[in-house]
Amino acid sequence: MTCSNRKVNETTKLTTLQRGPLQPFFWFSVLGFLQRGIYLLLLPLYLNYLSPEEIGVFFLVTLAAAIAGVFATLKLDAAMRTFYFDFEDNESRLLHYLTQVFSASLLLAGGFYSIALLLGPAVFSLVFKHSEISYFPFGAIALATVCVQSCLTIYFVYLKNQLRIRQFAGYQLFLILGTMSLQFVLIAGFGLGLIGALIGALVPASMVLLTLLARNPSIVTRRFDMELLRPSLAYSLPLILFGFLFMVEARLDRLAIERYYDLVFVGKYAVFSGILGSMVIFANALDAAIRPFLFRSLGRDGNAATGEVRSYVQLYIAANILGLSMVVFLGSNLAWITDNPSYLSVRSYFVLGATAMLPMMFTRLFSLFYVFYKKSGFLTVWMAVRTLLTALLLSQLVPRYGIEGALLSILISQLANALVFGCELTRHRLRSLPISGVVVQALAFLACIWLTREFFFDQDFALFGVTQLIFVFAFVVLLNRDLYGKLSTSLNESRS
Repeated sequence: MTCSNRKVNETTKLTTLQRGPLQPFFWFSVLGFLQRGIYLLLLPLYLNYLSPEEIGVFFLVTLAAAIAGVFATLKLDAAMRTFYFDFEDNESRLLHYLTQVFSASLLLAGGFYSIALLLGPAVFSLVFKHSEISYFPFGAIALATVCVQSCLTIYFVYLKNQLRIRQFAGYQLFLILGTMSLQFVLIAGFGLGLIGALIGALVPASMVLLTLLARNPSIVTRRFDMELLRPSLAYSLPLILFGFLFMVEARLDRLAIERYYDLVFVGKYAVFSGILGSMVIFANALDAAIRPFLFRSLGRDGNAATGEVRSYVQLYIAANILGLSMVVFLGSNLAWITDNPSYLSVRSYFVLGATAMLPMMFTRLFSLFYVFYKKSGFLTVWMAVRTLLTALLLSQLVPRYGIEGALLSILISQLANALVFGCELTRHRLRSLPISGVVVQALAFLACIWLTREFFFDQDFALFGVTQLIFVFAFVVLLNRDLYGKLSTSLNESRS
């Protein structure tokens, strides 16, 4: 690409940000949440057409596939997120790098899936207590979906960093609408139950991959440039252990529930954790949406860049708090989609669940900084420590207290993690961040949901959910009323 074309490309990015600095962040967040939150959108379908046992099996099979999928592409998606900015000013080198990483991911995912076909049954029998949770056909279909999605992620990272909102939205909407439509047809129309749910996720993802390859045949190559790939692999390989530990640690509560309770209880917990886990999906979407802007600002010096970083941090925390409040609202109104007393009984756990998830938003924020500074070694070591801590807590608390024990384990683990990450980051850029302001927002959120629960929870679940949502929305808007102006000013200064 010529120098003039590179200038046009950079001007397009700046124009997009100038037109509305929150617009790309909003759309990337919404689309990312919808794509990963299909389970929540399809929950009414599952509750009406799948038995609690089937929901439990579906829940655990997709969980196992997600954990195994960490190894599918050797975390090259993480390398793409970070090393993209090393090539941003040279379009031809960037496209060459994209081709190399995408082609390598296809080869690695195919090889990994072939090995998993041989070892999958043995691993499932070792991990799960219930024989109903089988690798063939359930695990094999779920893992195929994860492998395809892992390859697509490489290209989606490129589109987001390029701020190609329309193209990114087109692929994501096809995945979302295609999965929802096909699962509805297969489950409700043909009565295929669990198999229908799994196939309904695999087919749309495969179609998007084939469409991408047909429209961009040059994105695949047989000649690998190891001089280019070697630094990415050197960065991503240590993250495999981190990613594996992260996926396991985030799902240890569900594995513990399966170990100590029957599949009916697992199905009940699946509904609860599926709604509560939508916060993790939302946080993932926020991470993906804010990463290009935050990393670009962190890579520059000066007051304008510092102002952008502070504004993005404030925006990130505010969005997470609103997400937690929405989760409490949805959980309190579970009666909208089911009248099953077993499922309705989990409504009483959502306030504690939101409290347990609150430290997570600081952990994830700090992790973004560690990724930018390429401190993958520290992330991996601490994640191993946290996984052991969480496993120990769950083994002691889940058998005694059930769901409450799982939530208390999550709370203690996430709080310890946030404190360690925060203290370590003081050696970097943490002092320039609005930490006191975001901590005030977090404490205000806790006070709001617990006080509202005290006054309204015993009277009416729905009234409690609506009231806390209104209060949280009001104080978040009040505390962040100048945010958009600050961000716009910072971006204007950067451009000048």
